[in-house]
Amino acid sequence: MNKRKPLKYFLIASVILSVLLMGAYLLRTTLITRSVNILLASADVRVLQLGALQLGWSGLHIDQLVLGVGPDDTPQTLQEVSLEYSVLDLQPKSLVAQRVVVALPRREEKADSNESPVLLFELLEMISVLPLQSVEVEKLEVAGLSHPLFEQPLALKASVSDRNISVRGRDHSKEFVLDFQRLEADMFSLDAILSKGGEAALRFALSLNRQQETLVVDGEGELLVSTAFSILRPALPTQDILSNAAGEIFFRLSGELQDNLGKLDAARGTVEIMPTTRLAARIASEKLDGSLELVMANSARVSLQMDSSQSPELLLAVDAASLNFKEITYSMLGKVDLSDMRCSIAGLLQCQGGLNASMSASRLDLPLEPAAAVIDPQLNFSAQFFLDDNSLKAQMIPGQWLRAGSLAQDDLVFNSPALVGDSMGSFNFDLASGAMKLEIEALRLIVPRAEMQELSLATVLQIQKLTVSGEGGSAFEASLQISSEALDIQIPELWLPTVAFESDVHVTDKTFTVDGSLRSGEYQPFLQIEMDYKFPEQRGVARLYSKDLSFDADEKRLSKHFSSWPFEWDVLAGSVALDAIVQWQGAGPELEATANIKQIVKGVAGVYQDIGFVGLAADLALQYQSPDRLVTTRVASISVDSVDIGVPIEAIKARIQFDSHDQSVTLDGIQANLFGGRVWVEEAVYHADQAHNKLFVGVDGIELSQLLQHTGYDAVAATGSISGLLPLDVSSAGATMKRGMLAAKAPGGVFRYKAEVSTDINSTVAPVLAALENYHYDVFQLEADYLDDGELQLAMIFRGSNPHVQQGRPIHLNLNVTDNIPALLKSLQSGRRIAESVEKKMGGG
Repeated sequence: MNKRKPLKYFLIASVILSVLLMGAYLLRTTLITRSVNILLASADVRVLQLGALQLGWSGLHIDQLVLGVGPDDTPQTLQEVSLEYSVLDLQPKSLVAQRVVVALPRREEKADSNESPVLLFELLEMISVLPLQSVEVEKLEVAGLSHPLFEQPLALKASVSDRNISVRGRDHSKEFVLDFQRLEADMFSLDAILSKGGEAALRFALSLNRQQETLVVDGEGELLVSTAFSILRPALPTQDILSNAAGEIFFRLSGELQDNLGKLDAARGTVEIMPTTRLAARIASEKLDGSLELVMANSARVSLQMDSSQSPELLLAVDAASLNFKEITYSMLGKVDLSDMRCSIAGLLQCQGGLNASMSASRLDLPLEPAAAVIDPQLNFSAQFFLDDNSLKAQMIPGQWLRAGSLAQDDLVFNSPALVGDSMGSFNFDLASGAMKLEIEALRLIVPRAEMQELSLATVLQIQKLTVSGEGGSAFEASLQISSEALDIQIPELWLPTVAFESDVHVTDKTFTVDGSLRSGEYQPFLQIEMDYKFPEQRGVARLYSKDLSFDADEKRLSKHFSSWPFEWDVLAGSVALDAIVQWQGAGPELEATANIKQIVKGVAGVYQDIGFVGLAADLALQYQSPDRLVTTRVASISVDSVDIGVPIEAIKARIQFDSHDQSVTLDGIQANLFGGRVWVEEAVYHADQAHNKLFVGVDGIELSQLLQHTGYDAVAATGSISGLLPLDVSSAGATMKRGMLAAKAPGGVFRYKAEVSTDINSTVAPVLAALENYHYDVFQLEADYLDDGELQLAMIFRGSNPHVQQGRPIHLNLNVTDNIPALLKSLQSGRRIAESVEKKMGGG
């Protein structure tokens, strides 16, 4: 029984000791927590949770430690924390944490403005004298932070000595090193390196010199672009286009900041980018494959001014820099020179400077429909630009902005075009809405020669008051006044005059409108043009008209309107009015077009070769249908007071219709006065593709006296009149006639033929000539054949007598006469001044 008492007491003692040890453990945890909170109280940090504390002679281990930061106790979590310390003095030597989760606390305005400042130099000195020689965090995470450049978790190591503090960090691919080194009592140096895959992206070295409450910063560094680009590329908006970048940026740093870390928003400094900087980038997309190169002639300076009471102010100054572009596919070379550029950011962005852009290439394909290409383009463009938060503005400097070897689209080719700015232009672009506006007072578009199928032209277009605006996207609007003093259009085997024109043009992404006129020299416009074209529907309508274009025999005759006049015809008087409505749909081979044309001619007098005409009037209504049909929409009325073809034809009136589709002309009545009588055609249809077209010309009351007088047979005189019917056979080769019949009207007339009679005249002919000296006829019949060679063959039958021959006994005569009508008319026309004759008739003489 007594033997069991020691065991009982041992068990009781063990239980009591266990309870005491457990209480001591709990007491130790509480005491440690309170002690830590007392140490952290000045930093506004407290322990929220302390779990699984293991305490040893040389250190302690905590499974999880949660600290609260700031007035809202933002939790900061540390897991698997190991603190090593010295047994002799209980001073910490190293701290290791397997995982630390840092949450960024909310920024609160603190009511107490008299809190003790946290000075950088004091903080560095405190760290340097701390017994804690190293800190290591295997996994550092920042809660709520997500960025393409930031990869979590981050491994962090720090080592501390009396003169050096070194911090090293790395994520999955990047690593950085910060080395603080004490040089003197008030001077530290900072060396930093950012690298990826063992290759440096950024390195710089700074000296920090404390002067009272200010830190003077001075240093230099280098940015290795290829490695930095691989780091920054995920965050770049152009990452799909900018495929590579290389080079080095050398810079110097200088400035001042407050020693108080709570006032880091009060600082000023300058980054000077050295001219030794070299930068190259590769651009690759579906349409471009090229490279960019930055060349600096002088240093560029970036200055930062920060004041806690104001917005930060950033200044950029570039005296001279060039950005060169080389595009491989198009063999394109481009260059942009920036000069005297100044940028500032002080709440608002403001930039200004000079810009000179140049570009050359062997060929450029333009995204048009149909496709277009520019051969050997050369661009030179200079401007002063202004940039702020809201807009980009530019003042364009006059000069030759663009020229090219040629511009081709389908069968249209512009050879050696050039665009010249004759005045300052302005450009405004709204950054938020994408709205833009371009204004230029004077431009010249030089087109030495433009060629298309069966046509070429040359001109210099004067462009005034050009305004182009857009509201973002593809919508745009442009208006301009365009003119040319010499529009030279050439079509093979067709003469077109060199004309001047002027027009108001308005263009949008959906419509194209024109309101213009054509003129020659200093004369009034002879053609007005109004056009409206809709791009989505490929449909257009145009009106071409002239109102009472008038002529006179002096300086306003038609030929005087033009610098050259190659024709043997001219208009000396009268007026012409034209009104045409043209509509078309589609483009190219699928183009469908119609035109309704009205033309009124009044009192026109003129000449054609050796033919003169006076008092021409016409009222035409035509319709054109693509591809090549022209037809009258109503019967056309044509009248001419007089036509002189060597013999006068007067009071011509005609009513005609024609259709180019079946190559037909319908004569719905034609008549004229000839030699005191009348000729007419009642009705006929002429087909140009037929070899024979019958046309019956009626003749009534032609006075033989007038006929003989005008045809130049001076030896013959006659009275009386003839009538009959002339059957013509008309083709494209001309007209022929067979057995045309004419006869004298009752009561007949008199023939008088006076000819010199030679002594050896035939005895049978002499009586006939004697009878014809005063031949009174009552029957005169004529049969006429007109051959295709122009020969007119006349077979004439006379029945009558001469009162002075054989006591008036009846004499019957049969005569055959042949003459060449074209030769006769030519002889009648020769030696005449036809224009003077027409002018005389116009004057009533």
